[in-house]
Amino acid sequence: MKVTATLALYDFPLWRDSLRAMSKYVDRFIIRVDENGSIFKEHGWMGVLHQIDQIVGDFPAAVFFRSDPWNRWNWREDFLEEIRMLDENPDIIVQLDEDEIFGTGIDQEIKELHESDAVAIMSPYRSPMPTADGTIILNGGTYPGDPHMKIYKYRKGLTFKNYTGWARVTNYADESSRLIRGTVPIYHYCCWTPEMRERKDFKW
Repeated sequence: MKVTATLALYDFPLWRDSLRAMSKYVDRFIIRVDENGSIFKEHGWMGVLHQIDQIVGDFPAAVFFRSDPWNRWNWREDFLEEIRMLDENPDIIVQLDEDEIFGTGIDQEIKELHESDAVAIMSPYRSPMPTADGTIILNGGTYPGDPHMKIYKYRKGLTFKNYTGWARVTNYADESSRLIRGTVPIYHYCCWTPEMRERKDFKW
């Protein structure tokens, strides 16, 4: 089983933790760096590449840079295009955001997906959301509130065009009978510190 992780870097200061956590259960990385984000502006091409190499230098990795305007699906489509260009054929793709980390046991869920007839896992978000100081936000709820398709089987012809939400591959959006309801949660660290919480327009 070949598991490829895709990770888009923009401005989350703890992105290295996400990368480090993914290295425990994937075989290869494909990383997109947004040149409009603070990570690139602070470190530049060589600085970003050096930090990635320090964390996952022992893994096969492809890093590419983009400066086109951000939207909800184009960066995911960029990864599929990069996979096609590299002539990659992974069995499974894990597509976490830079501020997300899976809980313990995700390697087993990936194995179960690979051995099943299902096409993807809809993973829940952990409640309450993790915070460094123990603050309970959103009344102990989660953001996002619904499970997302963060792990899916790869095949040629997949696309995110005509995006349907919840991180779903468009080809799999109507495959409800072939989706696994995941139990391993995603820890979403977007509100980890008071400073991070100030950037979110939540009603605390």
